[in-house]
Amino acid sequence: AVMENRNVDAATAMTLLQNERLITVDFEDNDATEAFRYLMNNISRVIDYFASKHPDKPIDDVYLTGDGALIRGLDGLFKIQLNLTTKIMDSLYNIKFDPTINMTLYNPVYLIAPIGAAFAPMGFVPDEYVARAKNKNTAKLFVQVAIASVVVSAGLVGWSLVAKGSAQRAKDLAQANVDSIKDIENIEAEYNNAVKKTQDLQSMYNMTLNDGEYLLDFIQAAEQKQPESVNLSSITSSDDNKVEIVGTGTNKQSIAKYFQQLQTVGCVRSAFIDNIKMDTDSETGKKSFEFHMTFGFSPVAVQE
Repeated sequence: AVMENRNVDAATAMTLLQNERLITVDFEDNDATEAFRYLMNNISRVIDYFASKHPDKPIDDVYLTGDGALIRGLDGLFKIQLNLTTKIMDSLYNIKFDPTINMTLYNPVYLIAPIGAAFAPMGFVPDEYVARAKNKNTAKLFVQVAIASVVVSAGLVGWSLVAKGSAQRAKDLAQANVDSIKDIENIEAEYNNAVKKTQDLQSMYNMTLNDGEYLLDFIQAAEQKQPESVNLSSITSSDDNKVEIVGTGTNKQSIAKYFQQLQTVGCVRSAFIDNIKMDTDSETGKKSFEFHMTFGFSPVAVQE
């Protein structure tokens, strides 16, 4: 973009990128920063892959070198996107150069890649090729091609492994979601079957109900709730679903309590006391109360 807008050569364009902070920490800020998105994503994948294989060897710092490191703002972009301390390498130690080379024209730090490849222990250049090389320029060209091939190959391998791992994790997650849904479907099916069976049983039970059963339930409740201070003389029923209870009690309080308890029986729909009459024993002088209660009943509503 710089070259097209200002009609300058590559060297001048690099100088402009160095002097103007076109690179920010957010890809969305401008086209220049956006151009680094693909590179940053691939570097991040390689770092994640390395961390997964070597959890005991964390990456603490990132060093930038070469011409690209001179672009202002690039170190900040690396720092924010990778969440790692990023530094620009600006010096070399224990490295001696041919005194005929003019070091003022180019910072030797940015020649670190070809310098490292030229070391014999690295083995980038076969000995037989060096012996056959006719000039230094040919040897340098071969070294650069070899380095580029190694870097590209390593990047492709790393990217392939990371992509495979991501795909496998996505597949495992999808399978886990499918399995969890199957469990829910089984539970729902069991619940629906249980509800259906319960409804069938409730329908069969309702068909067997009759008023006589609820009358028996009321009579049993009357006997169970009867206090010791109350004696029953008779319990009679009529065709209009009514029950009459006649008895005596030692006091009105116990009779009233007994009446209230009978009202709580599920099949009772109405209740009233016809009369309470006091009677005194001529011999002992003890008082008693004769009562007459009437209850109307109906079948209990079926509960879910």
